Amino acid sequence: MTKGWSEERRKKQAERCRQNKPWEQSTGPKTTEGKKRSSLNAYKHGHRCGVWDECREMLRLNREFVSRALNTARGIYDMERLEAALADERTERKRAGIKQNQRHKAPHPLPIYERTEGSGQSDYLSGI
Repeated sequence: MTKGWSEERRKKQAERCRQNKPWEQSTGPKTTEGKKRSSLNAYKHGHRCGVWDECREMLRLNREFVSRALNTARGIYDMERLEAALADERTERKRAGIKQNQRHKAPHPLPIYERTEGSGQSDYLSGI
């Protein structure tokens, strides 16, 4: 027994349906309001037409394109910022290097290698 109907009752109902053929008698909505309401049946029940599927796919592709374009733009922007930072760093190093070189141009406080007078020999400790 299915849904409270006996096998005999189901057979009788199937025979009545075959005799009456209700699917041939239905003509659909006649009024404008009824047509508007029935036009939303597919949408309401989730069986959207192919146009919606195509629109959804195009929107998905558009979102993907924009996302990739933004990521590329962000990457370019980040690369430009990185290059600018590196250039600033190089400039600062050059400035610091010039200052360091200026410091090193002063005479060394301890002579490392110096000839001693009269001996003709080199003595690296003679200045200490």
